[in-house]
Amino acid sequence: MDNRLTIIFADDDADDRMLFEDAMLASRKYVNEVRFSSDGLELLQRLRFEGKFEADRQSRQPDLVLLDINMPSMDGFEVLEEMKSDERLNSIPVIMLSGSRRAAEVTRCYKLGASGFLVKPDTQEQLSAAFLQLTSYWALLMESP
Repeated sequence: MDNRLTIIFADDDADDRMLFEDAMLASRKYVNEVRFSSDGLELLQRLRFEGKFEADRQSRQPDLVLLDINMPSMDGFEVLEEMKSDERLNSIPVIMLSGSRRAAEVTRCYKLGASGFLVKPDTQEQLSAAFLQLTSYWALLMESP
């Protein structure tokens, strides 16, 4: 059985999406596919196969969502809350991403049902190492619903 992950990375910052894509190269043996969303509303449409994502209905849901907290129109907290209240989406693990370690943010993420909280690393090397650890953990040790 192929244990490689399908991941959605949701972040409004194009540079962060590019850095993440580069960092995922180190994790390619654990990652089957990475999809990107540039804001929270788009992420929810993608997960619900609505709008421009309706044709993707045959695609499988992601094994993991990496969700930035600070996004326009609908922030990561709102998206997480929406996902966890939707019976079709609430079992998808969500790792929240932030540029800071504010205790209130961390606590709020876990109270809303996040599976984890990751402070975005400062360098490309740190980012690659973090995602290699994250993807190997989810691919090798965790069971998806």
